[in-house]
Amino acid sequence: MLFLYDLGIDQAMIGQGAKLLINLYQVYLKHDAELVEINPLMVTADGKFVAGDGKVSLDDNALYRHPNFSITREHFEDDVQYAAAIEGIPYLQFSGDIGLMCAGAGLTNTVYDLVNDYGGSVASYLEFGGPNYHKAVKAMELIMQKKISVLLVVTFGTIARADVMAQGLVDAINEHKPEFPIVTAIRGTGEEAANDILKNAGLDPLSDTEEAVKQAIKLAGGVPVL
Repeated sequence: MLFLYDLGIDQAMIGQGAKLLINLYQVYLKHDAELVEINPLMVTADGKFVAGDGKVSLDDNALYRHPNFSITREHFEDDVQYAAAIEGIPYLQFSGDIGLMCAGAGLTNTVYDLVNDYGGSVASYLEFGGPNYHKAVKAMELIMQKKISVLLVVTFGTIARADVMAQGLVDAINEHKPEFPIVTAIRGTGEEAANDILKNAGLDPLSDTEEAVKQAIKLAGGVPVL
């Protein structure tokens, strides 16, 4: 609470400020929040704190513990983002032409940067790893809702097995029959079996992520920077 003194708050209001901070923290813990914020916090002439505005952001992964809260359409810009949230699949839209299905935020950021560095642009990103690696059919359905020129699938699975993801991708292709080309670099546990599955489905499994990025850019109609 020392920062209340550092802010120059009247000493008579320190107790009130401390109570406010404790209440904020209790809301944060009780509701599995990612963020609880009051901004701005105003001080009235008669010595009271007033919340000018506030924001609470909950962790979607913890919503099963809070049945009084639910995801609604009004929280999202379009139906695709809403459908992805209901399914529990992280999904983002951009303005390019290459769709990404990747496993993990770190790998996705790397692939996204590579696409841009080599002269391409990303249309959308969908999380295809972690708890979602069994959801290839639904993932494909979602990624097809926004027009893309090519789909780039890059994963590195340890717990999320490469062969399971490869089979899921093939199942999704068979069900949804996408018209765009698909570039794959599916690595990790069960990689040899994954490669066989992809080859049998007529896909060309790649082992080098940068090569996969360059091929996707080329198929999208661009000229990859060498």
